Amino acid sequence: MKPELIAGATTTLRNTIRPLAYPQPHWDGHKAQTADPLYQRVRQALTATTSQSGGGLTASKAPARIDILAWLCQVDSITAVLAPKPAITTLRRLQDIHDHTWTPDQLGAVKTFTKAAEHWVTQAKELLGDTPPAVPLRRHCPACDQLWHVHADTRVFALKAVATMDDWHAICGACKTVWYTPAEKALFLRMLNLGEVADA
Repeated sequence: MKPELIAGATTTLRNTIRPLAYPQPHWDGHKAQTADPLYQRVRQALTATTSQSGGGLTASKAPARIDILAWLCQVDSITAVLAPKPAITTLRRLQDIHDHTWTPDQLGAVKTFTKAAEHWVTQAKELLGDTPPAVPLRRHCPACDQLWHVHADTRVFALKAVATMDDWHAICGACKTVWYTPAEKALFLRMLNLGEVADA
């Protein structure tokens, strides 16, 4: 088996599982923040707690939500069986899966974990009510030439880039034009001279 196959699969797995295992930066509309790992945030939702690192969530009230319990049971049980080495906590097992050096003969396991992690991330975001991160772009809209847009009585940059695990699109708040295909993304970034993220 070619080494590049496992290298590419490992990169995909790490990109997919990272939000579950490690703190993630996000844009709160005014500045960059750090949110706890998705796994930790879902677990916190059971006990109505949050950590000091941000990443607010709507916590569940007793009795605990059955959908959150089902998600936790699924992640806990699968990682307990399939993780590359034993670990006391599920969060540690997720980090071990992310950090592990996978060999070509483990390609099947890598693909299995990637598929499971994609499902877990999507479900966790739905459980927590997360919206995709949106980053303002300091450029005039290529369609309507607007730089600013008024939203909820606040003047904000009209253009924003929105990214999810398997999608990317840019949208103008002023004219509502959306760029979402790979070709449109490339054209959009060329028109914006590769774009520019607003300073925090």
